[in-house]
Amino acid sequence: MAPPPQKKLLTRQSLQAAGVILLLVLFTLHQLASQSASRLSTSSYNGLIFTGLSITSISGNSESDLLANSLLTLPNGLGRCERSFPETKIGFNLEKSYVLPPMTTKVIDTHLEFLSSIGLDKNKLTDSLGHDRNEFGLLQQIVLQKCQTAIETWGTCTTGETGFATGTSAVAILQTHGMAVEAANCGMVSSTHYAIDPLQQVYYNNAGARGVANYFHNSGASMNFYLVNETAALSLASFTKSRSCFDVILLDDGHKFEENIMEITLAITLVPIGGVIVMHDTWMASIKATKTWIAQNLGNSIQIVEQKFARNMMVLVKIAPDDRAWDHFVPFSTEFRDGN
Repeated sequence: MAPPPQKKLLTRQSLQAAGVILLLVLFTLHQLASQSASRLSTSSYNGLIFTGLSITSISGNSESDLLANSLLTLPNGLGRCERSFPETKIGFNLEKSYVLPPMTTKVIDTHLEFLSSIGLDKNKLTDSLGHDRNEFGLLQQIVLQKCQTAIETWGTCTTGETGFATGTSAVAILQTHGMAVEAANCGMVSSTHYAIDPLQQVYYNNAGARGVANYFHNSGASMNFYLVNETAALSLASFTKSRSCFDVILLDDGHKFEENIMEITLAITLVPIGGVIVMHDTWMASIKATKTWIAQNLGNSIQIVEQKFARNMMVLVKIAPDDRAWDHFVPFSTEFRDGN
């Protein structure tokens, strides 16, 4: 039996009102989520830019908008940097002793003094001092040579590091960016360094970020610096999706074996032919196992540069695209004796 017309009308109006209320609720939640995502994705701190991974919602987009944001429209489906350095070799003898220029030594010492002045925990400061001057020397040689060539070739240099911590390696790299720009003598160029560390605020109370801000304040440097507040794997994957290119990448965060494999695999896609990846803490068994895996499985595209200058660092140069078969695998040993 059909309800009376008045009740039918009332029911219809109630449903319409409920629908409007539901739409308003959903719209409000969407706005709040968008505002929250905006606050999380980008915030400023003393002139530095903290950036997280941005996730674009595809709901409600037109088909053309969806395709515009799709991997289908990117240059290729391999997710890798498509450029090459003119020369794939490092370009200098890493066996040779290298003395840090007085300015770089001063920058590092000033940074460490600043960290101490703001009350950084002594154990964390000791971690920062764990990088000896030979390691900074090796890193500076590589960044200087590669950045100068990149600026002369493409007008830009981009470097990255995972494991920002106290920011000591970052200020050393930023100082070297300035040296490379001056050496290239190409006028106005773009020079950028990305540091990836999700624990900067939680574990270091932004000490590293404050130290880098202090470096910019004292030096008047004009290069770009971004602190990425996300895990290394997700950050590097995001850069890979956008087909970014990094001329030099330093890997120095978590060193579990699976983390090493993920980061190395992604970093290889991000550096051009001739680009360099440096991995710290080679005394660890997980890094030794990673080196063996690289030697046995990636020898066609990655050259391990043997050097004794900074024994706690592994230097990798991308010498060719990775053209292995989809099912390629060579077994590798993970058994090591002390000192090997």
